[in-house]
Amino acid sequence: MRLDYILTNFLGVLYNVVILGGGALIVIIAFLLLCSFIVTVIKRLSFFGKIGRICKKRGFDFVIRNRIRSIFKREEADIEIDTGAKKYRIFVLTTVFKRTRYHFEDGKVRLFRKGIIFNFANRTMGRNIGNLSSKMSVGLIENKFITFKNYEFPTPEKNEELILCVFPIPLMLTVTDGNKLSQLYNGDKLTPDVTIRSGKGLREFLGTI
Repeated sequence: MRLDYILTNFLGVLYNVVILGGGALIVIIAFLLLCSFIVTVIKRLSFFGKIGRICKKRGFDFVIRNRIRSIFKREEADIEIDTGAKKYRIFVLTTVFKRTRYHFEDGKVRLFRKGIIFNFANRTMGRNIGNLSSKMSVGLIENKFITFKNYEFPTPEKNEELILCVFPIPLMLTVTDGNKLSQLYNGDKLTPDVTIRSGKGLREFLGTI
C-alpha cells in the first residue's frame, strides 16, 4: 500500500477527530498542560527544600525571595545564601518546557522547539498530464515559539557571586558568543558575572564550598 495513501487517510481521520470532538480534545490538552505545570511547581518547591536542608547542615544563612512568582516574571534573585565567607544570589530558571532549547541573547531567553515538517511535491508521470504522483519528504524544523524578556543580571556586590540555576534541565542551553552559537553546561559562564548551574550541580557545589 502506498505511503501517501496511508498518510492521507490518517490525516482525514485526525481532521474528523479534531472537528467533531474538538471541544473535548482542547479540554484534554489543557488538562495535560495544567498537570505538567503543577508537577513542575512541586519539583521547584521540593528543590528549594533540598537546598535549604544543605544550607542548614552546612551552617549557611538561607533566604527564599521568590517561591513561584519568578516562573512568570523575574524581578530579583530567588534564593540568597551567605556562607560567612561569600554571598550567593541564585536565580532559578524553571524550565516549564523541558524538551526545548533555551537560548540566551540580548538580555532575553528565547525558546526553540523542533517539529516534523512534511513536504509534498506533485510531479507529472510521462506524457499524461493527468497522471500525477505525490512525492513526500519528511524533515525536522526548529521554531521559536516563546521569548522571555528581562534576563539581564545585576552587577554583583563585593564578595558576591551570581548563579543562574536551570532546573529541570532542558533539551539544550545555548548562548550567542560573538558570531557563533555555544552550548552551555554546568559550571560554564553565561556572562563574566553569572555562572550556570544545574539543580544537581548547585547541590554538589553547595556541599563542597
